Amino acid sequence: MKICIENLNAIIEKYQPLLISMANRFPIFDKNEAYIMARDMVFDIVLDFDSEKGSFGGYLKYRLYFYFLNECKKERVDSLNDRDMKGVEIIEKIEDDSSFDNDFVKSIEIEELFKAIKTLKKQEREILYLKYDKNLPHKEIARLLNLSTKSITNYHYNIVKKLRKYFENNDLI
Repeated sequence: MKICIENLNAIIEKYQPLLISMANRFPIFDKNEAYIMARDMVFDIVLDFDSEKGSFGGYLKYRLYFYFLNECKKERVDSLNDRDMKGVEIIEKIEDDSSFDNDFVKSIEIEELFKAIKTLKKQEREILYLKYDKNLPHKEIARLLNLSTKSITNYHYNIVKKLRKYFENNDLI
């Protein structure tokens, strides 16, 4: 199989045991979150791969190992999923009557928003749908998608970041 972006899904499928193994190797991360991080890294790794320098499997393992090592060194911020003295998650206590997300969406034409959403992965679109159309909290979305609440929080943050970048790159904001 040729190592290129066109074969990305096949590459991820073929190397899934390695991705899972590397994700489980670093207990500082939630296993699902680490697997998602590893899977997302494959895109960059495929782009950087030079077949003249060795095998893809070895290169993938090397890059993932050092990626996770570097992530372990970063200072971990307290999670919004931590609980307060009453046992309520912090994220559930945040009110967003006038949130940036709502103002942002209102200021963009609907057609452009649909174009931006189409650039997202299927699971990211599902999370957006459940969060904004169904108004579900992160905890409920996590239950429905069989992911951790922290993963949903991270997904949401990255989705909003991707959408902002899309609009900035297309001079829409």
